[in-house]
Amino acid sequence: MKLAGLGIMLLAFLASVGCHSESNSEQTPAPHAKKAPLPKKQEPVDPLANMAQAVTSGKPGAAVDLRYDIQGKPQVGVPVEIELALVPQVDAESMNLHIGGMDGLALSGNLDPTTTAPKFQEPVKYRFTATPAREGVFYATITANLVHNGVTMSRTFSVPMVVGAASAAQKPAATPKRDAAGQPIQSMPAEEKKH
Repeated sequence: MKLAGLGIMLLAFLASVGCHSESNSEQTPAPHAKKAPLPKKQEPVDPLANMAQAVTSGKPGAAVDLRYDIQGKPQVGVPVEIELALVPQVDAESMNLHIGGMDGLALSGNLDPTTTAPKFQEPVKYRFTATPAREGVFYATITANLVHNGVTMSRTFSVPMVVGAASAAQKPAATPKRDAAGQPIQSMPAEEKKH
């Protein structure tokens, strides 16, 4: 009996100590740490965003892409600088360019530059100068030769330059599509029929 009474008193003591420690924790709540606002995820800045995509005569997805920026308004007899940014689509051993112009567009600068070990997606920049002799639409042609694993891959681009008030007659006309008999196909407006 004494043992049972002693056990009850021990349980009562432990219960009171347990309650006492709980009441202390309720009276002094742990301070809540303020959560710092998460930084906004910033989109990477495209260093070539202000440059135009060059027109290519090769297949899309080839070994190099080209962007360009004409550094001023082209005028007759006034040199204008053109910046090129070639973006390799593979790591390569080397890349060389040949920059050519059409009749009426004089080019100057290093027109056959070479780069060793261009890296995947790292733009390689070049500059050259173009001087138009008359008004019209002119094209500078850029041929890029990329050597990857001992194989040379080429891609040709056209960079257009409009000088003065070039009319539609000066721009190359689109070839009309023809049917199987060789007759030109004429587009007709669509008509809606009600049944």
